[in-house]
Amino acid sequence: QNASTMGAVNSSSIGKYSNDFELIVRAGKNLEEVLERDFGAPDGKDKGLHDKISDARTEDGQPLPEDLVKTMRKLVTIRNKLVHEHDFNKIPERADFVKDYDHVIDTLAKMKGKSMGEGAAFHEARAEGPSAVLNSCAASTSRALMLSQSRCSNPQTPPAKRSRGLAWMPACVNYG
Repeated sequence: QNASTMGAVNSSSIGKYSNDFELIVRAGKNLEEVLERDFGAPDGKDKGLHDKISDARTEDGQPLPEDLVKTMRKLVTIRNKLVHEHDFNKIPERADFVKDYDHVIDTLAKMKGKSMGEGAAFHEARAEGPSAVLNSCAASTSRALMLSQSRCSNPQTPPAKRSRGLAWMPACVNYG
């Protein structure tokens, strides 16, 4: 079934990708980035997504909510099977996977005090490249345009020097 037949899937959803492998890789990359950037999961390639989920913490140092962790682990297990198991070649219950992924990304965004528009939609735009990110910014908030021309637009600016509340800004992403 494709994105147009999945009901509530909109154009900013990960469900717009018709290829299960592309969908799964983009979902995994996006989730990994959010956990590293916003929830203190270790970055780099030394740990897998299951470990990063375990290491992720809220601002007050608590583990992420159990129900959210369970959903993330389900998504990552499906990702791992699709990527690593020879005879596993499609996402079972694809519409449910997309719905669960969008729920996870939006819940994580809300936990960081961001609107839903800054959750899945932003991460999808980021995966598509700088021009899609800038379009996402412009649509999301006029403040994004102002910050895209400030210190945040310099890809060499380390994350620690960016405004904590606006670390999601696409202009802060290094595409180099």
